Amino acid sequence: MNNNRASKNEVVFLVTPTSVRVLYKDPVSLEEDTYPLKGSLTSLFLGPIWSDFSSKYDLPPTLNTLKSSIQLSGYSATPDELADLKEIGVESISDSQIGSWIWDRLSEIGQQTHRSEILCIDFSLKGIRIWGKFKEKELEIYNRKFESVYDFVTDVAVEGVKPFMAEPIDIYDFPDFFAQLYVNPPVVRDVSLNQDLLRAYVTSKLIKLSNIGISGSKLLIIFTGDLFSYIDSGHRNLAIIDGLQLSDETEVWFDTKYVIASGITLSLDWLSKHEGLAFERSRYLNFTIDPLKKSGPAVLGRKLLPSGGTEQFFVMVNEIAKVTGVLGSVITLEISEGVSLTGLTKRKVELECDGNLILDTRKQPVVYGPDYSKNQEKVINWVNQLI
Repeated sequence: MNNNRASKNEVVFLVTPTSVRVLYKDPVSLEEDTYPLKGSLTSLFLGPIWSDFSSKYDLPPTLNTLKSSIQLSGYSATPDELADLKEIGVESISDSQIGSWIWDRLSEIGQQTHRSEILCIDFSLKGIRIWGKFKEKELEIYNRKFESVYDFVTDVAVEGVKPFMAEPIDIYDFPDFFAQLYVNPPVVRDVSLNQDLLRAYVTSKLIKLSNIGISGSKLLIIFTGDLFSYIDSGHRNLAIIDGLQLSDETEVWFDTKYVIASGITLSLDWLSKHEGLAFERSRYLNFTIDPLKKSGPAVLGRKLLPSGGTEQFFVMVNEIAKVTGVLGSVITLEISEGVSLTGLTKRKVELECDGNLILDTRKQPVVYGPDYSKNQEKVINWVNQLI
């Protein structure tokens, strides 16, 4: 590897009490690996795991030739470990310092997207934090840490989650599931009941947080956090939409690589070329339906592909649908009589779309409960439409 390229590489290590997630960025890629944490931090970065990592990505054998940092997430480093890391040129970032990283990343994204109002919601097994950047103001709006299994389990209010469930579960199984999730997260994957529990939990939690004023077409909302790595896209999207009770038009990004809170720098040049590597983008449109319009098509659409071909689609009244765009695609929407979108007077509109376009014609507010039997059919249908 030549020295010019090496100087542009960047590595961030997210250290938890049990594992280390490695995010590696160079001018052309963003990669991720996870290693179990056995022994001290010093043994990790001076031992065989680093040798394997450096060999795999053709990196220098020592860290001090790279721009790198270590973020300690729930891991308490000893003074000796911190001294060793400092000696090899690695900067350690504690939980209390993450806010400054977040606001730097939001500033970079704001410049790239020409947005002055950005909200970042970090939903993790170790806690929930919300940061806002509104023009020149930087605010930490919410901070709830889960220091232990007990903290996490007690935060899950059974009476708050149950009305959003779409599958039956014994009330006594709630604590055990969320305790297992905290201790051994991979066990929740690929089980429909577990996916439903996570969706219901995120929905109920976001509803409680929605009074912070999350709305408006000028607002960009970015979700990050390791909790979402255990929820499939359909359950996750529905939880976010109904949890935040989104209305009108809102842009939502999902941080697929958890780079926002990692400290990875997002230069404008890198973002413009590789934004899709780090963020899944969704533009959400909520249509108002006239009470007299009980059924029939609400929106007719046509997607013009960069290749010149077209795809047609439609969304009926009281449905939700996701249309996936690709870079350079244009989507035309024809809005039926009795259907409206705030701020739009035309019946036909063209949108450039290089991410997901979510069209929601369900009657608002969306009503859940009182138990799974009332939710099952509609929730399963909504989830399938949002995958």
